Amino acid sequence: MMMKRKKSILITVLMMAVASMMSCTPQTTYVIEGELKGLEEGTEIQLFQNDEVVLTSIASTRLENGKFRFEMEMAPDTTIFVQLVVGWNYGSLPRLWVKQSTRTTIKGEGWDYTDWTIQGGAPEQATENKIVEMTRDHRKAGNISNNKFLTSGLDKQNEENQQKRIRFTQRGVAFSIEDVPLRNALLDALKELPVDQAWIVNYHEASRSIDEDVRKKGQLLYNRLTDEQKNTPLYGDLLRFRLFPSKLVEIGDELFDATLYDTEGGEHHLKDFRGKYLLLDFWYSGCKPCLKAMPELKQIEAESDGKITSISISSDDVDIWKSASQRLGIKGYNFNDHRGKQGIVDHYIIREQGYPQFYLISPDGIVIASKSGYREGSLTGFVKDAIEKHNKNN
Repeated sequence: MMMKRKKSILITVLMMAVASMMSCTPQTTYVIEGELKGLEEGTEIQLFQNDEVVLTSIASTRLENGKFRFEMEMAPDTTIFVQLVVGWNYGSLPRLWVKQSTRTTIKGEGWDYTDWTIQGGAPEQATENKIVEMTRDHRKAGNISNNKFLTSGLDKQNEENQQKRIRFTQRGVAFSIEDVPLRNALLDALKELPVDQAWIVNYHEASRSIDEDVRKKGQLLYNRLTDEQKNTPLYGDLLRFRLFPSKLVEIGDELFDATLYDTEGGEHHLKDFRGKYLLLDFWYSGCKPCLKAMPELKQIEAESDGKITSISISSDDVDIWKSASQRLGIKGYNFNDHRGKQGIVDHYIIREQGYPQFYLISPDGIVIASKSGYREGSLTGFVKDAIEKHNKNN
């Protein structure tokens, strides 16, 4: 009898120990579940990560009885935000802050997240919800306008073109559409709230504006960040780039130089090419006018009797640049400084004018002319006129 009682006690203790271990083992997943009214049964719901370059789909499901659910693995001891898209409605991209073991619940109507109630998730979700509430009117108007722009005519295209358009949209909305009233409202809201990860991401969103008044307003909040936050690899660098742009070179200035790399990793400097006119071409792989300009660049160089060297400088991520260079068969001097838009490009690109941009540098290293945009034949005339003017003045 005593042996049976001891055996029973031992089994009970073991079961309690196992249960205790299971309860102490952290879950490696987060859950997002929602109930949305006013949408068609079977509407696709996608979950995305946003790395500031492109939206990457990480999961997809469909509405069933108006409900959806995601259970996703994630790295331990991290907090991230993911974004959710209903159908093709890329104009509405709520941030959902998650970490291991969290559960986020969404209830609302339609595709626009300003009509939803979002609860749970990581602690940063509370900050995100406050920011949305304080900027709701601007966000709702922006969501409707952006969604109309991004999805116009999409349903009339064949499946292949739909996918191309969606991929282009995913790349575009990762950067966000310029909305000065919303960014002003965002900055006003941030003045009232404590700084956490959600605050920093929204601060970065506001700082994307090319409007000078918005940028100056954003600069006033910069010192609310700690030194550690100012130096984070992603948002710290991007905030400095957005809020405190580098001094642009101007006509008559000495060229701005940097360490540039070819696709094989070889190092180059613009000063190495002194003695010839340099035709600098700033481009990226998603810019169609940039790609159309390249044959004319090479033609100008080939017909110059060795007096002009054309140099293309890409602001693409290194892997994207290398892949595009190989795919497009780009020849000649094709460089990248491995710093994206935060390196040499920031000293030459006029942000309000976009890509492509061209600069002509004299043989002694002085900026003598610049040009934005491209149409066929325009570069030849630009270079010819600039050199004639330079020779006349010297």
